[in-house]
Amino acid sequence: MNEKTNDRHAVIDVGSNTIRTVIYALDRERRTAEELISERDFTGIIAYVKYGRLCEAGQVQLIEVLRKMKEFCEIASCREISCFSTASLRGAENLDEVLARVREETGIAIRPLSAAEETLYDLEGLRAAGVEETGTGLDLGGGSCQVFRYDGNGFQASASMKIGSLTMSNLCVGGIFPTKGEAKKIRAKVKRALEELGDEMRVPAGTFVYAMGGTVRAAARVHAALSGTAAMLRAQKTVRLSRDALADIIELSQDDPKECIRLLSRVAPARMHTLITGVIVLRTLCKALGADGVEVVRTGIREGYLRKEILGCGSVSDSEAAPAL
Repeated sequence: MNEKTNDRHAVIDVGSNTIRTVIYALDRERRTAEELISERDFTGIIAYVKYGRLCEAGQVQLIEVLRKMKEFCEIASCREISCFSTASLRGAENLDEVLARVREETGIAIRPLSAAEETLYDLEGLRAAGVEETGTGLDLGGGSCQVFRYDGNGFQASASMKIGSLTMSNLCVGGIFPTKGEAKKIRAKVKRALEELGDEMRVPAGTFVYAMGGTVRAAARVHAALSGTAAMLRAQKTVRLSRDALADIIELSQDDPKECIRLLSRVAPARMHTLITGVIVLRTLCKALGADGVEVVRTGIREGYLRKEILGCGSVSDSEAAPAL
């Protein structure tokens, strides 16, 4: 295998709900990357942040998963590993201690991203999907949600809110799925978070907001299974989920929870306890923003990080980092 074909780079995303590793084959001359293989672990690391600190059990879990991911990368003959964290570790008061311990015990250096950096890579990932030059995007993760408006010149406005699917599930949900009362509580928390933004993020009537993240992709698979369009979903680069489509998923969990459990067990088993919460957050966001729904894109923060930091072909400069509302 020659040097060019063996230029493999791994990107490890330490998220609040999932730690995921994606291995890419790079063509540095053309500044392109092909996804080869991926591995993920639904660690739920943010649940280990207690009283503002990542507890000992959480540190041990993080180290164990990263050791496994490093072995995966070595088997795949990766030349380099890049690793970053998002809201999962952002608020931990003992972050420096955790980063030092992880590096000592695994050899992996985690780069903690600020909310502004996370949004920057989100936009790069969005543009990697070839979307419209002007629009609104969101990235719903386990710990937080980034929402941003952009045009050809970069960001117009952005916000990072602590309304991720795992965070909201831990705060509001006692069982597998939110009850109607718990769903009301989730919607109220999302609305309060958005009220602080004023009208800056509202979109024109008929708009579908670009959406990234594992929760929205899982929601697309669930709706495809409900509507019998799974084959079409696999062939599409993006898929639209209207507010009514999101409501259908929520209603199934409330009206026929056993059937919803069967469906999620088949389509998105690892997100059993967080997906419905995430869909409620998504639908509430759409309604508050005035959007008709979301357009789910397959690229996201990992592709944005790879494009900007590894391939050097980003379209937004650091000086244009998203202005917070």
